[in-house]
Amino acid sequence: MELVISYILSLYSSSKQEPVSLRGIYTVIGLSDSNTTMSNLRDLVLTIIQERHLKGSGMNIAHIDKVDNVAISSIISLALEDYLFAGCVAHSLDDFHRSIQLNEFILGLNHNYVEALFNTATAYLSLSQIETATKYFIKTIKLRPLYFDAIEQLASIYCTIKNYKDCVDLLQVTIDYVTNLMARRLCIKPLENSITQKEQIIFNTGLKDLNDLGSFLTLWQMLGNVQYELGKARQAARTFAGLALFSMGDLNYSHTDSYKLGIGYQTDIVDSHNKGIPGLATMILKVIQDSQHTSVITTGTVDDDMSELLIPPQEAMKMRFHLFGQRGLPGIIELFASAVLPTTMNKHADSNSLTIELNSFDLGRILVVVSNALLNLSKILQDGLTAAPSSDNFVYLNGIAPTPLMIFCLYTLSLSLGPNASTANNIGILLTGFEGKLAKGLGFAKAMRYYEYGLSIDPNHPHIYTNLGSLHKEQGDLPLAVKMYSLAVKNSPGFDIALTNLAAGYKDLGDITRSIEFYRKALKVNASFIEALTGLVNCVGGVCYWIGRGFGFNETVVVNDGGQVIELVNEDEKVKYQKYGWVPTLIKVVNNQISEFDQWGQGVLTTEFLERIDQLSEGGLQHLSSGINEFGLELKEDKLPASRHGEVIIRLVEKLQKYQQWRWYQDKYKVKKTVESNKYMGIGLPSTLSLPPTVSVLPFHTFTLPLQPGQIRRISEINAIKVSATVFSQRTGTKQSLEIPSSLKTIEVYPPPCPPSPDLVIGYISSDFVNHPLAHLMQNVFRLHGTQMNKYPVKVIVYATTASDGSKYRQHIENTSEQFRDVSQLSTPEIIDQIIQDGVHVLVNLNGFTKGSRNEIFAAKAVPVSIGLMGFAGSLGGLCDYIWADNIAIPEKQQDWVYAEKVIYNEEGSFFCCDHKQSAPDSQTFINQTNLPIDPLTQLATFEYETRVRTALRKQLFPTLAEDVIILGNFNQLYKIDPAIFVTWLKIMERVENCILWLLRFPAEGEGNLRLITQNWVAAHKEEYVKKGKYNAIELEKKLKILSTIPTRLIFTAVADKDIHITRSKIVDLFLDTPECNAHTTAADVLWNGTPIITYPRYKYKMSSRVAASLVANVVGRRSRPHQICGDISHGSTEAGQRGKATGYESEEPFGGLTQGSGSTREYGPSDSHLLESSQLPRDDDKLKVEDTNGGVSDSEEACKKTQDGDQDGGSDENAEKDLEKDQQSREQDLACRQWVIEQLIVDSEQAYEDRVVELCDYDSRDDSGRVAPLVKLRQILYTYRTSQGNLFDTAQWVCSFEKQAWKMWDQWVMGG
Repeated sequence: MELVISYILSLYSSSKQEPVSLRGIYTVIGLSDSNTTMSNLRDLVLTIIQERHLKGSGMNIAHIDKVDNVAISSIISLALEDYLFAGCVAHSLDDFHRSIQLNEFILGLNHNYVEALFNTATAYLSLSQIETATKYFIKTIKLRPLYFDAIEQLASIYCTIKNYKDCVDLLQVTIDYVTNLMARRLCIKPLENSITQKEQIIFNTGLKDLNDLGSFLTLWQMLGNVQYELGKARQAARTFAGLALFSMGDLNYSHTDSYKLGIGYQTDIVDSHNKGIPGLATMILKVIQDSQHTSVITTGTVDDDMSELLIPPQEAMKMRFHLFGQRGLPGIIELFASAVLPTTMNKHADSNSLTIELNSFDLGRILVVVSNALLNLSKILQDGLTAAPSSDNFVYLNGIAPTPLMIFCLYTLSLSLGPNASTANNIGILLTGFEGKLAKGLGFAKAMRYYEYGLSIDPNHPHIYTNLGSLHKEQGDLPLAVKMYSLAVKNSPGFDIALTNLAAGYKDLGDITRSIEFYRKALKVNASFIEALTGLVNCVGGVCYWIGRGFGFNETVVVNDGGQVIELVNEDEKVKYQKYGWVPTLIKVVNNQISEFDQWGQGVLTTEFLERIDQLSEGGLQHLSSGINEFGLELKEDKLPASRHGEVIIRLVEKLQKYQQWRWYQDKYKVKKTVESNKYMGIGLPSTLSLPPTVSVLPFHTFTLPLQPGQIRRISEINAIKVSATVFSQRTGTKQSLEIPSSLKTIEVYPPPCPPSPDLVIGYISSDFVNHPLAHLMQNVFRLHGTQMNKYPVKVIVYATTASDGSKYRQHIENTSEQFRDVSQLSTPEIIDQIIQDGVHVLVNLNGFTKGSRNEIFAAKAVPVSIGLMGFAGSLGGLCDYIWADNIAIPEKQQDWVYAEKVIYNEEGSFFCCDHKQSAPDSQTFINQTNLPIDPLTQLATFEYETRVRTALRKQLFPTLAEDVIILGNFNQLYKIDPAIFVTWLKIMERVENCILWLLRFPAEGEGNLRLITQNWVAAHKEEYVKKGKYNAIELEKKLKILSTIPTRLIFTAVADKDIHITRSKIVDLFLDTPECNAHTTAADVLWNGTPIITYPRYKYKMSSRVAASLVANVVGRRSRPHQICGDISHGSTEAGQRGKATGYESEEPFGGLTQGSGSTREYGPSDSHLLESSQLPRDDDKLKVEDTNGGVSDSEEACKKTQDGDQDGGSDENAEKDLEKDQQSREQDLACRQWVIEQLIVDSEQAYEDRVVELCDYDSRDDSGRVAPLVKLRQILYTYRTSQGNLFDTAQWVCSFEKQAWKMWDQWVMGG
């Protein structure tokens, strides 16, 4: 204590000189007696001073009042400042207890010493004594309301303890206090740099300097961050907007009058274009337009001219100078900076040197805060583009949905105020979304420049690398995409999105092992990350890793954590495993996502919207409303549905587009009246309708996942609606009167084509005109069109959306098609324009929901008729009008139907086109070049020769295999194998001991998993047989021996090239199909070789599980003559109405096809309805029966007779009768043969599958040569019928049948269906 007093006295003695601050005072204080009471310090000091004074002057003690008390108080304050400093030193040395002692010493002398209160609070906070620290912070703020550091600390504490209400209140009160004070004392015109105040006025605003301004703005930003974290995006957007506008000079902001911001709810509208955030965005857009010398666009909608407005980052960096003048400082910041900065600061295009200059005055920090506010505001607006307007994440901009261009404008100012890699990244994401709206590749190119700029700021930014990876993936550069994802993971190992994208990249590259590894890492980081879960499910399913899989709808087998196969034979076992594994988890996710989708667009569908549709369609709303019932939607009179508003809007927009095009056609070509295009307008999407949420399970995944029919349909519909919503959201509105709300904009309708004259123009679109199964199957279809000399003339145009791969398949299609267009470098709008110029009547979608699809072309509804065919064995969710099928692939109606499209049937065989007769390695083309024994019936090699070739090939591939061993095989990709069918195969191998099962390493990673399951199954059955005591010793030994051989009889080989694959598949004795998702192209390849296929169409509602049955049922059976297919109706230039009467499908109601019920299928003509009565397959008992697919003998006889009469002059009735009798006998023989094949090869359960294979492989049924008789008989029939009486491989007939049905679809459209 004496040392402390001596220190104070030394200060007093030199009080008239410059006080000396002893920065070593902490040492002095540290030596003092901390237990001494300090309350009497002043009195003690006064006593000593008085004593010294009296001694020196000889004065009496009574003169004590003459001592300079003011000076002493000042000196003590100076001493306390050093104590305060000492406390700070203690705090910096982590001596928090000493810091508290020193500050409490000060508070003992002055309990309102604000700095000591704050320092005490921070010390307690460092000691995690939150409650005590809070009390000191509150007292600090009460004494000094604008102590910004204390406010920030207290707000942080509130967030830590989740007291968000007090946190928000504290920050909001502070903001209101300062903004109200400044609004009263300053006057700055909003968004202008008109500064008239003197610098001394600043100090009357409550903010002393730039540091205070920076701290205040930081608190404002903190409020927005807290609101955003609480999920209150609208409130956060308002907060960030208020901060930005305040910094630019708009001092009238208050959270109670947010309408001045023009942001938030639909009612938050500013009354002028130069106010609020809309005014700011408009100013930025005007700057861009002026700098790029483009015309003014005030709507910010997307069009082809917008590319010039999407300026590169170097131009964006100049934005603040364009807006705020020479120094580029927004209004308030300029006001504060003018007190400390020279006014001669130069304008810099690049802000590096300017930033250095600004940092010395805290300006750099302030500009970054404003930049971040604009960044966060823009990000919220950007996220809102995919949010429902009813959700708090959707933020209106002046009462309407913000446009991407307006968001881009705000981002440019943010980047200019504070160069930031995250800002550049977000701009890159936004610009990527412009791809498809601009010239092809332009959106990606502009995004790339911002990503590269962001990496120049932060070379390790993981989000940029992730988005770069996705961009390269979109452009088809998978190796580079994986490299980018890997860099993202390297820089942020716990980044779940990057991990998931990297996993998906490895999967696409075929590295399944690494793919699974990174999916698992992503789920370890974030167990609820749906994309990672979905990816892992598909990945492990693709390699048959079933441990932890669980089971789903209609499944009876599960694999437990130990890899043991459990057959769910009773309800107790099903209950035990009903929630086990990732399949139930995924199904739950799907259901939740479907429910979320159903709420999309709630509140956006209004009676005004419906009235506008009725007005545009001239009273057609009733037709259009009933038309959407086929999607399970209801809309009666003015009553709005309870949910699915967004879906109803999309369907009505689509229906109106097609209806108006039909009306245009009727008026122009039927009524033949003068028409103007602006009479036939469609309606755009309401501006408040966001892009829809999606479902993580893709339609293609439904082929192999155990889902219910309703789930499958909804997944397809949701994906279709997402495509349509994207397409129609990009359509530019037309000019309209002011009385029409902007949310009800009209859009142009694509003009209808001219009537066929005489050719019906069919357009085929695909990305698979390369070395792809679709090209293999259809390579001669396009040259055969229009060559059948029939009464259904067509012209075909082929549109390839991918560049040539140089393969023989691409070259053949290019060289033989009537008209081939490579549109791979065109944007979607450009392709649509080309299709319209070509006058296409029927547009064929050969992709469906597969890789490389351009479904946007079909969603645009630019062509009268569209159909999904071949590329995707399932519903397209309404993207197309029709789906091509046969009555086996899509049988009778189901209660919970899967198909949103109208179904049109191939009347003459399978819907599946198989071009092997022209293109297979042993096709006629090959035969003509060799000296082989020819079968006069098939014009191919004889069956005996084929058998010799097959035997030699078998010995070549399996040289050690005994001749009596039966080769069972499956050449599908392994993802099609499910646990139940694999267990069935193992049971077959147990019962047929002299067989092998031949599978492909497709992929190689699956072999080990299937072998593990096999070993575990064998071990479990051995244990079961021993425990049960069911067999005697000899029988048991035999059983165990057979079981022991099963793993060695499971054979895997590598995948072969196409021609080799087709050739070697002929050595398989019996092909075992996969019921969940059949062999498709592979089944056609196998059947071409005459190899029997055992198939089980597991589901009536799942087309992908019925393809093989369609192929098997149609490979045998007498086909119609081409003229019977194509010549039964006189065509030529006859009007569509006459054709309708002739075929029985005339519609009296205009556009009647839109008014049928949910899930309805459409059948055409008398022969079609007869087909559905007599040969709909399967029937109620799910057994396949065979009937005459040509509509009955009498019909065929009559058709044949009429054709003969028309082709010949006269003729003998007696000879005709004999011919018909012979034809009848032949037909009966064909049908009997077909029935037997179907009975042998198509079964109705797993058990029947197992039993039938065992029967066909029965050793006792072998013929004299040792071959299994049923299999040989089946092979001979299949081999012979493939080109003679069979129609599966008759491409010409398939083409002819499709041409007929294409005309039917067109006629139906003309008549209003």
